[in-house]
Amino acid sequence: MKDIFYLELKEKSKEISAITDETERKKGLEALAQLVDRFCGYCNTARMEGILGLEKYVDEEATDLMEKQIMRMVTMVCDGTDPEVVEQLSLARYFSLGLNGFEALIFLCSIVGTNCIIEKYNPRVVEDILLSYMPMEVEGMLECTRNLKTYDHEMEEIPASDEEVEIEKFFKGELLVGPEEKDYYLFAVTDHVLNTLGDSELNKLLSDIDRTCLIVAMKGLRGETRKRIFEALPERTALLAAKELDYLGPIRVADVAEAVDVILEYLIRMSSHGFIINPNMDIMSFFRDAYHNAKEEEKRAYEKNLREKGKLEELMKHYYENNLE
Repeated sequence: MKDIFYLELKEKSKEISAITDETERKKGLEALAQLVDRFCGYCNTARMEGILGLEKYVDEEATDLMEKQIMRMVTMVCDGTDPEVVEQLSLARYFSLGLNGFEALIFLCSIVGTNCIIEKYNPRVVEDILLSYMPMEVEGMLECTRNLKTYDHEMEEIPASDEEVEIEKFFKGELLVGPEEKDYYLFAVTDHVLNTLGDSELNKLLSDIDRTCLIVAMKGLRGETRKRIFEALPERTALLAAKELDYLGPIRVADVAEAVDVILEYLIRMSSHGFIINPNMDIMSFFRDAYHNAKEEEKRAYEKNLREKGKLEELMKHYYENNLE
C-alpha cells in the first residue's frame, strides 16, 4: 500500500507543478495550508483530550466532497478502527473518486494527517510531515496566514478613530519621489517588481517581510501597487493595514527609502535562489548598489565638510567625553 501511495503522490505532485493558472494555484495552495493547520489542531486535541475529543469536529451534514471524505477518516479514528484499515479504505475511496491536481494532493495528505492523529504526534512534527508532501510555497503561505492573525491582534492596539479609513484613497498616487529626485530608481524598480510578482510570490513576501517595514515602504509606492498589496491581504487585515498606514502620517523620505531597500534586497535574494522568476535581477542589483554607493558618498562628503570646518574632532571629543562619564 505504501508503494501505491508514494507513486500516486509523485504523479499528482507533477500535475500540480504543471499548473500555471495563478488563481487556481493560489486557491490550491491556500487549501493545503488550511489542511496543515487543521490536522495540527486535530493532533493537539487528540493529545490533550484523547481520540474521542475529536468527535466535536465531526460534521455529519457536510456536503462538500472533500470535507465529507475528511470527516469519514476522522470518524473512523474516533471509532477505534485499525490504522491499516483506515489507510486501505481511504485509498480505496481516493481511487474511486478519480481526483486530480490539488484535490488529489489534499486527499492524500489527509490520509497522512489521519495517521498522525492515530499516532498522537506533536503538532510541530505533524506540520513538518505534511509540509514535506506539499509544494514549498505552502510553508510561506502558512506563515503568512499565521502572521496575519498575529497582525490582526496587534492592530487592535492602535487607537480607534471615529471614522473608518477609506482604503480606496491609497489606491491613487504616484511614487513618493520624482524622476529628477534622489533615489527615484530605487523606488521605481522596487515598485515595478512588486506589481509584476505572481500571487504566490507576493504572498511569500507578505509572510517574510517585517510588517512595519512593509507599511513604511508602501508610503513610497504607487497607488496601483499599494492596491495590489491590499488585495493580496484578507479583507479585515487590509482595512487594518490601511488604518495603520493612515495613522503613521508623514514619514521622512530617507526612512521610506530604507524600507524600500529592505524589500528590494529580499526580492534580489529570492530571485537569486530561484524562488522568484525575474529576468531583471541584474538591473535590480545595479540600482540597489547605486543607492548604497550614493549613501556612502554622502557620508564621506559630510565627514569631509565637518573636517574642513574643524567640527569632526570636536564632535568625536564630545562623544568620548559622554561615554567616559
